Amino acid sequence: MELAAARWYIAAWGSACVAALVVAAVRGRSFAIARRAYWIGLARPWKLVTFAGAFAGIVLVAPRSGDPTWDHVDAAFMALLTFLTAPWSLGVLVRASRRASTASEIYVAVCTWLFSASFSYDIYLFVRDHAYPVTWWANLFASTGLYFCGGAMWSLRGGQPMFAFLRDDWPASLADGSFRALLPRAGFFMLCVLAMLAPFLWFALRGR
Repeated sequence: MELAAARWYIAAWGSACVAALVVAAVRGRSFAIARRAYWIGLARPWKLVTFAGAFAGIVLVAPRSGDPTWDHVDAAFMALLTFLTAPWSLGVLVRASRRASTASEIYVAVCTWLFSASFSYDIYLFVRDHAYPVTWWANLFASTGLYFCGGAMWSLRGGQPMFAFLRDDWPASLADGSFRALLPRAGFFMLCVLAMLAPFLWFALRGR
């Protein structure tokens, strides 16, 4: 992306994110992510353990992956943003199809998703390399897939429906279920993440 176009693009998504911050400041107390139940659900031991494992693996692999845009820093903050926000963003957007989300929460969730999976990566590399990353478009799709899988896995619950955001008591339902019961379902999303990261993992292991 040429520098002039990059500046316009940054201005556009930067304005959208600032607007989202304003909306969150005004309406945020009504959002599910602002409720104590959301953070209690996210703090379940199995979620913290799986996040810690994923975080350590990604941060260690990133600089050895063969991708020059991926280092300890962007790997760390993108992983953390995914864990903290993906269950909420995904839940809001799925519930929107059932008319269970407000317009303000949908807007902030979309901006949060895009910032976590794309814009934060873009601006970090723009500042680091003084050029907009040529991988911004590919990263948008790849990281969106990872963000979706993280949001889905950390929204799993015991019984039916299998996702916490499909229940009327969401986000309290994020605390449902033990890891032993959820392992087959969680394992599916773990395998999806591993499949998406397989080329980078192979490069890192081959280069040891």
